[in-house]
Amino acid sequence: NTNSFNTSMSQTANDDGVAGGAAAIFDGQTAATVRLGTGLVGARDVTLAAHDDTLKNRTNASSTVGGIHLLQRVYGIGTRGAEMVQKYLLNSKNGTPKADDRADSDGSPFKLSGALSYIDFSSGATAEVANGVHIDATGNVVVAATVRDAQIHAMSASSADQDTSSGNQNSTTEASVSGAVTLGFYRHDANARVGDGATITAGQFGLLSDVSLPYAFTWGKFDNLDALIAKATATLGFSDQLTGYANASTSAHDGDLGVGGAVSYLDFTNRSRATVGDGASVTVRPSTNGTWGVDLANGTRADFDAAVHVKATMETEGAFSAGNLGLTGNGSGGSGDAASVGGAYNQINFDNSVEARVGR
Repeated sequence: NTNSFNTSMSQTANDDGVAGGAAAIFDGQTAATVRLGTGLVGARDVTLAAHDDTLKNRTNASSTVGGIHLLQRVYGIGTRGAEMVQKYLLNSKNGTPKADDRADSDGSPFKLSGALSYIDFSSGATAEVANGVHIDATGNVVVAATVRDAQIHAMSASSADQDTSSGNQNSTTEASVSGAVTLGFYRHDANARVGDGATITAGQFGLLSDVSLPYAFTWGKFDNLDALIAKATATLGFSDQLTGYANASTSAHDGDLGVGGAVSYLDFTNRSRATVGDGASVTVRPSTNGTWGVDLANGTRADFDAAVHVKATMETEGAFSAGNLGLTGNGSGGSGDAASVGGAYNQINFDNSVEARVGR
């Protein structure tokens, strides 16, 4: 079972925008199951393998309210120029040529932006020899359940900016408020089992369960100059290279207030179990021993160190952050006497369990 998931939501409100929000929600369940419920006699090699392989698992939400955009600036200059010409011609016709001294005013007292990423994801693999089943093989018998969840990326980013570079000093905006929340729950379960009372006779026997959450990003890898430039975004590419991330930034005018808050909470529950049930028996031929292995369907390999080997393995990696990452280090700020308040909370929970067991 091979999967790839990419969920994203983005919204942008330019300088005249007042409020905006974006939410990306992903609810996914994947599973692979293989079960042998009848006996096999006279087989050569027997492999029961269940793989749940997620190659990419990304959920991103971003919201921007305010800020200068080139297209809007060009359009605004053209519009103001046309208005000035029209007013001049009208005033000249009336014999009272004068400039219009009315200042533009932004009528909103605030800029508000919010972003939410929510993930509820479970992945499982089960490989099982049922209770009481008899297997008699001349070669190797392998029962393997593997779960891999690669390139986990949960991100929310929010920005609320007053226009501090447009020359509008009469803006009535008094506060910029920005919030970002990343909330994720991940469950991974690999279960390889020989049932109660099952009997296995083989040259060699291997039972494997494995859960893998690799950190698969490559920020630190310098391939070439073009690759480095492509990664050098406003946050130095860090946000795209993190497993979990939440960022909220604000920018305010003189005497105004900017408030930003970011929360990232990710919870991982991982189980890897390889068990041989009560009353089951495994018999191998005495001429076989040493290290051996088999290639599995998902491109990985199951290696064993003995003629009878029951093993459960797990590897989890990740990089997590909440707050503001930028070239200047200024996530919440503004011009002159602007006041800024910011906060960030980052909590990552791992509940990992690995069990290899024969009988009770």
